[in-house]
This record gives sequence, structure tokens and C-alpha cells, in this order.
Amino acid sequence: MVISGGLSVLAGTSFATMSASATSGLSTLAGYSAFGAFWFLVSAITLNIRSRRENR
Repeated sequence: MVISGGLSVLAGTSFATMSASATSGLSTLAGYSAFGAFWFLVSAITLNIRSRRENR
């Protein structure tokens, strides 16, 4: 969760900086969203596997 929060702070700062440029677009935001979805999917799978191992 700490890593995710840190990445969100960096991404937010990046988005705020890029919003002032004339070439800002949604492609960076879409990339961030895709990476976030992947990160949370990996986290959910990892937690599920750990939970199943502990319950054995």
C-alpha cells in the first residue's frame, strides 16, 4: 500500500505538471490506470494465494 500511495503521489504530480502543456492528453492517464489495474490484480492474486496457504 505504501508503494501504491507513493506511485499515486508521483503520478498526480506528473499529471498536474503536464496539464499545463499544450500537448496534454489522456494517453498518460490511460497508461497510469492500466498499470494501477495490473498492480491491484497482482496484489489480489498474491493475497489470495497467501490466504489459501495459511488456511491449510
